[in-house]
Amino acid sequence: MEQNKILNKIIEQKLLSGEIKLNDVLQSLNPDDFPFIFSKLKLQEFPKDYLTESGEDVYHSKKFCVSKFDSVNRTPFQIGLITADGTIYNATEFEHLRTCTFLKLNGIDLRGCLRYRISNSEVLLYPGYGSIERIEEETSLENFCNSWEHFYDNFDYNNNLIELTANQVKTIRTLVLKQSANNDDVIYGFLLSLVKQKDLFGLLKPSHTYPENLQKIAKYNKLTFQDYFGLTQEDFENIKYHTIKK
Repeated sequence: MEQNKILNKIIEQKLLSGEIKLNDVLQSLNPDDFPFIFSKLKLQEFPKDYLTESGEDVYHSKKFCVSKFDSVNRTPFQIGLITADGTIYNATEFEHLRTCTFLKLNGIDLRGCLRYRISNSEVLLYPGYGSIERIEEETSLENFCNSWEHFYDNFDYNNNLIELTANQVKTIRTLVLKQSANNDDVIYGFLLSLVKQKDLFGLLKPSHTYPENLQKIAKYNKLTFQDYFGLTQEDFENIKYHTIKK
């Protein structure tokens, strides 16, 4: 029993450090012998092909690569994660926390990732684990999960902005446009929906009004949104008045 506990701890540390990947462990070890890693988090329920693209019918894959996402005709996953390279990972069946844990333990880079949820045709965006640099040491999977939840329960929107990549903005745009055939109305509706959300990207105020350490991020995000959404500075200025002009 003691030997099994030691082995559990060794594997846990190697998973967290990235020395080994969860899928490799699942294939070679009995999940019943690792109660927290597998049973409690139920990570063994993820399909074996989750990280594999499924040929031409990419919708049935558990992820969308940004290069293929525009060509998919069906509606996107209702809940997911968007990594910095623009890839969407399906979290609909597995929830954000378990999905994020599963991806981290399989070596997926979560730095700068976003969570999203589609509700009433609105694309709602939230910070994802790894959105900003963390200093907490993850000594166990339980610690990892607890710190993840604590981070989002106490996220300081006044002193943090998420710096987006161009690929993430492209993916966000595709998510938005897939909600309706009337692209203009949907884009402006998305901008209006940002008013109801937290100021996550620095889009809702002039860049110079943010704290000095956030001004560069706010300016970059705004310019990137302008490029991919075909917006003007006036559009952003009108967001706060709920009177975006067409």
